[in-house]
Amino acid sequence: MPNPLVFAALSLLAAYLYNKLRYKRFQQYAHISQLPPSLLLDHLNVFVQMNNDLGRPPLMFVDLRPINRPMVLIGSHDIAEQITKTSKIYPTSTPKSDLGYLEPVIGPTSILTLHGEEWKALRKKFNPGFAPQYLVTLLSCILDKTMSFIEHLDSFARTGGDFSLVLLGVNLTFDIIGVVVMVRTFTPNMQIRQARTSSSELTGSFLAPTPMTRQTDENEGEDGTI
Repeated sequence: MPNPLVFAALSLLAAYLYNKLRYKRFQQYAHISQLPPSLLLDHLNVFVQMNNDLGRPPLMFVDLRPINRPMVLIGSHDIAEQITKTSKIYPTSTPKSDLGYLEPVIGPTSILTLHGEEWKALRKKFNPGFAPQYLVTLLSCILDKTMSFIEHLDSFARTGGDFSLVLLGVNLTFDIIGVVVMVRTFTPNMQIRQARTSSSELTGSFLAPTPMTRQTDENEGEDGTI
């Protein structure tokens, strides 16, 4: 027989999530002109309605110009599988979406933006780094850093004090990446002190809010409203 307390807790949680979703869908931005939203799909139901009106075709073209590029919505597993494979037209890979706006961040020769033979040549350079035989050789150093992370967690559990799991996790990530990629440890013997106080310069920069996120935090209320 189900525990009444568990049932009550689940009921309260379900009611809270329903009310939260209903608020975000129907009230949060109700002052802005918009199509009637759907509780589950929000405005995605517009595409669902378009698809139903067309008889649920395997492909549906949506022209978003001049706001954005046109796109095709695929509703067939067979077609989705076909376009992800190489073909005579695209012998290396399916063309990617235009990510030119990210060039200041990822650079002009990033694998994320390349196509065709350029992408294929750059992908070959990355292949050895993801080969199972090579990844196995890194297992010992990854386990070494992970065991150090676990030891830090155990030490905090014994003291019962508060600490930042975010900083420990970020430090662990940088430690593993640093050892694997640069053969260097960024945070040696620093995790305990940083978890109780402040982060290192590297992790602090990584976790620092950007101007965009800072502005969002300042404008957003406790209930998530803007």
